Amino acid sequence: MAPHTPQNIQIDVKGGFVKSLEDGKVLIRALGFEIVIRIVSIGHTCLRPIQIELENVAGNRVQVLEKDQFINPLQRSPRSICFQVIPEIKKEIVVKTEPPEEDIRFIIFGDNHAVLPNLREIVETANRNQVHFVVPNGDLVHSGRVEEYHEILKELNRLEMPFFTSIGNHDKRVRNGRKNYKSFLGPFYYAFDYGEVHFIVLDSSRKRGIDRFQYRWLERELEASRGKRIIVFLHRPAFCPGYGYACFSDPFNTRKFVALMEKYRVEAVFSSHIHIYGDFTRNGVRYFVTGGGGGVLWQTSNFHHYVQVFVKKTGIQVEVIKLPTPEARLKERLKEGIKFNVEFHLKKKRQMRAQRRKKYLEWLGLTLASVGILGLRRLRRRLPIPKK
Repeated sequence: MAPHTPQNIQIDVKGGFVKSLEDGKVLIRALGFEIVIRIVSIGHTCLRPIQIELENVAGNRVQVLEKDQFINPLQRSPRSICFQVIPEIKKEIVVKTEPPEEDIRFIIFGDNHAVLPNLREIVETANRNQVHFVVPNGDLVHSGRVEEYHEILKELNRLEMPFFTSIGNHDKRVRNGRKNYKSFLGPFYYAFDYGEVHFIVLDSSRKRGIDRFQYRWLERELEASRGKRIIVFLHRPAFCPGYGYACFSDPFNTRKFVALMEKYRVEAVFSSHIHIYGDFTRNGVRYFVTGGGGGVLWQTSNFHHYVQVFVKKTGIQVEVIKLPTPEARLKERLKEGIKFNVEFHLKKKRQMRAQRRKKYLEWLGLTLASVGILGLRRLRRRLPIPKK
């Protein structure tokens, strides 16, 4: 039987997205703890099984159900599960992870800027403490190039639990940066439930903040989540005392965001972007700023860090965990900042030269091959045809 192609199979995913569909194998990335996969076969009544690999889930705890019947997986790992289904005209698969009976625990950090030693320490802590998920809250990389995403995901894929990202301004700096982010990590804003808590991830990577289309979506999400505890993640903060220049540049945008948080009684808003740690409350909403994942520290009072969060029945508790930090003198901080940026751009130039050299050698090889073929044809034409 012919393998499945996008022309005869249609897959719709709620709580995730399809990364690839080829030769009867589907790769799906989860963006939450309950994923609904709807499979529709078009023009075929008898199809061979398809293999679905679902990544970014708690693979050892997740359950796969079809019509309330468990599906036995082909393979499990700490962050993925693989199973097989036989397509029908319509089929619905539900993959879910039961929430914890006690606290929800997660680690959040922002502005790592591809500083791998810091990221490795965060990954090790998350695995050791067995948190339920990790939130890299924007500026995972320094410019958004494909090579950077490969490098950073190699470390993040060592996590033994899911991770849910938000997009930062540095994640999309280069041409096609947003496209690169989307192909590796998924949509720019989304939401998921875990237990009684509704988590919302937003895109505030633009200077002015959130656009009107996202606001419409956000208000619908908040309205549908009335009665639940709500926690919001976004990279650039709407406001931060003493750092207004680094927040939403549009004052109307700031007022609109804050009014929505207060109207729907959002419990906590976690942002990054500013390389500090901050914790303050305004009209019943608690705001956190955690941007010390590895990026340059321009002020002597700031330090590299990440945060472990405990969502308890009585409220939210946080533990700020310090990372290795340069000496707290202005001269040293400036030196560190200049060194970081110079090394980054030198590395980028070396990679670009290597890419250009590779492309040139490929072109040269093709050219020589073409010339060789043409020369051989010409030589054959000149040779006399042997008589029979």
